[in-house]
Amino acid sequence: MTVNLSHIPATTQPYVSTVDIIRKKLELVFRSWGAPGELLAIKCHFGERGATRYLRPLYVRAVADAARNAGMKPFATDTVVLYKGSRSTAVGYLETASAHGFTADSIGCPLIISDGMRGEFGVALPPVNGGPAYMGAGSLQGVRHMAVLSHITLHGFTGVAGAIKNVGMGLMSSAGKAAIHGATKPLMDTSKCSACGECLKTCGHGALELVDGAIRRLDTACTGCCHCMGPCRQGVYSLDDGQLENFSHRLTEAAAAFLAGRRSVFINGVVDVTPQCDCASFTHAPVYTDAGFVIAADPFMADRASVELMEREKPLESGVWKLWSNQMASGEKFFGMKEIVWETITN
Repeated sequence: MTVNLSHIPATTQPYVSTVDIIRKKLELVFRSWGAPGELLAIKCHFGERGATRYLRPLYVRAVADAARNAGMKPFATDTVVLYKGSRSTAVGYLETASAHGFTADSIGCPLIISDGMRGEFGVALPPVNGGPAYMGAGSLQGVRHMAVLSHITLHGFTGVAGAIKNVGMGLMSSAGKAAIHGATKPLMDTSKCSACGECLKTCGHGALELVDGAIRRLDTACTGCCHCMGPCRQGVYSLDDGQLENFSHRLTEAAAAFLAGRRSVFINGVVDVTPQCDCASFTHAPVYTDAGFVIAADPFMADRASVELMEREKPLESGVWKLWSNQMASGEKFFGMKEIVWETITN
């Protein structure tokens, strides 16, 4: 079986807009679905406050315009996060989205946070391959058509973040996210603790406390979000290879469960590729030359093709490849191996 992959180069012909090419290509896809009047959920990431290299609103607008031209009813959506930050409530997230230029006027469709005010609204997804029943975003129950717009970045847990992470984490409720992050409760070496208390400030779940000059974790309160690791300069917290492999497996399993029974298209932006994903509240300079966009009918193949494009720009470092191999193995299991057939779109 083959799946067609369209590559839209970052640099196009004079007077030819990448955004227009994306819109025209997707309009053909949506028309082929024959679903006028149907809702289309555009899964995207509006960026954490402090980030600057998330995919711009005009790309979301291209997807929305394509859907509307095909007679569909688009809306842009995401879910709240598990950790402290501007996106931990629906109100905070919509304020952040607006500050980043994502409004109904700018993107041409409504914005909906699809898992409730604090991520409490979830529905159990049918298990795949005998796995657990992950809790997906409740407001998307009954929405059968998806356009997943993902920004390709590097990622500390999976090597590369793209369509699989955008769905597998980004379309889960807080309970679903916690089930995935249960694999990543950090290992702790409290002998290294300096009692600085910085990790306490980032924990949004009351899972850490200082006792007798050292940090202690309440495992029942810890969600495994790992935000304690960032500010620690003493090396108290770590993850081992088994935890990272388990995380990738759960992430991909959740993505497969959510997408089952839905008609979906995946748009990956291999542009402004940063060392961290758009959940970070800061921004590094890009680490790869822009390679354009990939459009595919399969999230695993979209991500795989995106990594191939990155390789053409500059080889990935071995540490990234080691992590990415976990996600590839899981993707092959849940989405199947398919031959890549390239189609370059330049006009």
